[in-house]
Amino acid sequence: MFSNLSLHDFSALHGINISGALNGSFQFGSELDIFFQPENVLITLYVPIILLSMVANILLIVVAVKCNYTKSVTNIFLVNLSAADLLVTSICMPIQLSKAITLVWFYGETVCKIVNYIQGVAVAASVFTITAMSVDRWLSISPEPRLRPPGRKQALLLLLLLWCAALLIFIPLLMVATVRREPVPIISKALRNISVCIVWW
Repeated sequence: MFSNLSLHDFSALHGINISGALNGSFQFGSELDIFFQPENVLITLYVPIILLSMVANILLIVVAVKCNYTKSVTNIFLVNLSAADLLVTSICMPIQLSKAITLVWFYGETVCKIVNYIQGVAVAASVFTITAMSVDRWLSISPEPRLRPPGRKQALLLLLLLWCAALLIFIPLLMVATVRREPVPIISKALRNISVCIVWW
């Protein structure tokens, strides 16, 4: 009855030229169209957040170090939290933005592994730091005299252990993160398979 199905005017796929026959085969144009309509929205939302996060965290670290605020255990935890946030903001977020806009992984398998690993480590370090801050605050108001909050050296040692734990926990990500060729016919006009960075357990 229908020999061809045309998707030219389908609103969700506006600007993508795909036609398919009833036997399930697709015909692609000669060019590769990997950009979506939402790229302007994503850039508008991501870029200010990335810049604001970088400026705020760098300022916090600089002020804390220059003004000797790192004598306080709470401020040491805050500086560590900012360092973990900077890792995510400067390394992971720009690459994730590129990935979200194009859906294509351009950076190779090594970067795929490193970005996933750093993201996991930074998130774990942030969570561990917030937990340590909560315990420190609880110890400072604890009625039990034997329970005292850690001193400066103890806090630094604790943070070192927390970072080591975060680095060890996410080692499996280095082994399972990989670049694969996946079929995404709606995205690609010229190719049936595109490179994507995935965690493949």
